[in-house]
Amino acid sequence: MPTRELEVVPKSFDDASLRAPDVARGERPCCMGDKCICVWLARWRHGEDTELAFIGTEFLLPSQRAAFDAGGAPALPPTPGKCLVCTRYATTFMYRLARSDPAFRSNVRVPLTAFGNAVLEGDALPTHASPVHAADGYRREAMLFVDEAWADAPAARGPMGTFLFRPCVKFVSTHYAYVRDPGSDRPRLVQRGVGVGDDGDPHFRQPASSNPSTAAPRALASPTLRSRN
Repeated sequence: MPTRELEVVPKSFDDASLRAPDVARGERPCCMGDKCICVWLARWRHGEDTELAFIGTEFLLPSQRAAFDAGGAPALPPTPGKCLVCTRYATTFMYRLARSDPAFRSNVRVPLTAFGNAVLEGDALPTHASPVHAADGYRREAMLFVDEAWADAPAARGPMGTFLFRPCVKFVSTHYAYVRDPGSDRPRLVQRGVGVGDDGDPHFRQPASSNPSTAAPRALASPTLRSRN
């Protein structure tokens, strides 16, 4: 079963990428443009006229970021890419499509006509991996759940088999919150309840009683967190 070596991206690097691009420095916006999830997630939560909506900055891997910092815009990839949030959405979407459709072919491009003019190709995913239960890493619950049964699927026998060996953060909308950057007052996103060092877990509620055996059941704040496939 083939697998690819991927860059391992720490959570702190991801956190620094959840913002709008610094155009003055030559950074580019997400290739999804106005269809960027950073825009629509803000509108769905805070209203159509919210000032928190922004197009995310193009996500660069650490090696690409180092090349950009050294050489500026000429060092950017030839084709503009997605922001981190859209990258995670596309990765989760493509994996679940491959997992649920036995006839799925990873080397066929899938147009996301409902979400923008971008095209996905399974053979290019995942783009990077993330540390799990390690310093500057993520909780296991934040990762895309890839079960062993998928190893028998045709898609898993190609480049997408990397999903079995390289942990990737899944897309869940409740993992993100909008804030104002203290330095510039510009809107940005922060991750909530997914890091190893995060205090508590905001996606679950405490029992109504101090005695768990007599506590009435409470609804989960984020039902999507319990769904692994």
